[in-house]
Amino acid sequence: MRNLTNASNIWNALHGILCVHKPRDMSLGALKRYLVSRICENANGLCLPAQIPLMEVPIVEPHPVSQAPVVVGLRKQPDYKYCKRYLPLGCCIATVSFD
Repeated sequence: MRNLTNASNIWNALHGILCVHKPRDMSLGALKRYLVSRICENANGLCLPAQIPLMEVPIVEPHPVSQAPVVVGLRKQPDYKYCKRYLPLGCCIATVSFD
């Protein structure tokens, strides 16, 4: 048995001949739905979601009297510099760096 650790290995393992014992009281459609649901359930357990790195950015609000920008806290949001490797958009994403 091969080690099925990612989606491409799972997909390659599904090509070929598959021998299945069909019970007498189960229809062919029900068996197909059962196999597909079990394969998807187990494959989803193997493939972990992509971890997009987070960055802390300041929360800025205007001062009530002078309307000057005031930092009131920090929030975490996705670091968009790393989104290219997770989204298959190609040239549609530009990297902006303020370093």
